[in-house]
Order: sequence, then C-alpha cells, then structure tokens
Amino acid sequence: MQAQITLSIKQVHEFLLHVATARPVFIWGPPGVGKSALVEQFAQQLVVQNACRCQRHCPT
Repeated sequence: MQAQITLSIKQVHEFLLHVATARPVFIWGPPGVGKSALVEQFAQQLVVQNACRCQRHCPT
C-alpha cells in the first residue's frame, strides 16, 4: 500500500495527469471542497487534449 500524500491545488493537475491516467487515485475531503468539480474539470481537459491530438493526427 502506498503512503498518503498531500497536494496543493496547483500540484493536483500534474499529479492526475501523470498518475491517474494509469493508476486509480483516491481523493477525499470534507463535503463542498470541490472533489467532484476537480475530477470533472480534469476529465474535460483530457477529452479536449485527446480531441486536439486526434484532429492533428487522425485521417479526416
């Protein structure tokens, strides 16, 4: 089992980008701190990045 780490808001995006795309990540905190919003925003950024990559490299 991995040790718990604490990240600042600025560090979360980079962490998710490098870790959560390959391994499960557990995010917890009290209600109302923005856990769901953080994950939704991250997922939207991945979709946009992948769409942009596909538009450049995929045949039309």
